[in-house]
Amino acid sequence: MNYNGSALYKNSIAGGTAGLMSLITVYPSEYVKVRFQTNVNHNITGIIKNTYTQNGLRGFYTGMSSLVGAAIPRAALKYTSFEIYRYKFKTEAESPVQKRLRDFGAGSLSGLTTTALCSLPSDNTKVAGIYLSSQNKPAGLWNSCKWIYTQNNGIPGFYRGFIPTSIKESIAYGFRFLIYNYVIDTLSQGRDKKSTLHTFVAGGVSGAGAALINNPLDVIATNMQSNYKKDTKPPSFINCTKQIYKQHKLKYFYRGTLIRTLRTVPGMGVNFLVYEKICSLLNLN
Repeated sequence: MNYNGSALYKNSIAGGTAGLMSLITVYPSEYVKVRFQTNVNHNITGIIKNTYTQNGLRGFYTGMSSLVGAAIPRAALKYTSFEIYRYKFKTEAESPVQKRLRDFGAGSLSGLTTTALCSLPSDNTKVAGIYLSSQNKPAGLWNSCKWIYTQNNGIPGFYRGFIPTSIKESIAYGFRFLIYNYVIDTLSQGRDKKSTLHTFVAGGVSGAGAALINNPLDVIATNMQSNYKKDTKPPSFINCTKQIYKQHKLKYFYRGTLIRTLRTVPGMGVNFLVYEKICSLLNLN
């Protein structure tokens, strides 16, 4: 994409900016998605109405403060690690298939790296903030972190759902970068530069594909992260999967797919578009 072995800090700047703009754009749908996936009795329309009635528009940004601080390093790490892995995997003679495999492999490793170092703790904090808000308790960044630390065995509480989240993110990042690069290469064929529309479309398509593929893992991770019953050991990945299937059957694993897809398409469109534009301004294209 935009890395040749030098000036890596420019990729971090571009990635961080892209992550922040994407978060601001799509967070309200993320809030609704979490509320929807963690309560079988809720429907999307009811969640939207209740949230607006109780807290107005700002209610849809509940829990976002926990992600703002992580959005910049998260996205910066996502793009920077991808560019590094993709550059390291490059070979002199590379077939089209090998190129796509390189995109997928670099994206998958980027997802694992980002999950372990940044995204999982911030995701747990976000879910805690939404939970505290639903209980009419203070739900800011500090209160959410304090809640997790005191109620969920300290630091390990920030890493609840590591297995499904790391798998989910690895798959998502792998397919996002693979699909994005394939679509943008196809749309930009014969052109000197990537157009704004083509970049947004390629980003949106990549987001939709990944959302449809990994939704079951997203449901499992969200339910693991939101299990705050006192004096109860948090469910493991396998136990949580069994509980969901036993109570709601297979279709529940695709709960929230529509709203995830609807938010991911514009979110990833903005994400890739801003990243490419900042890279261009920094003379990385």
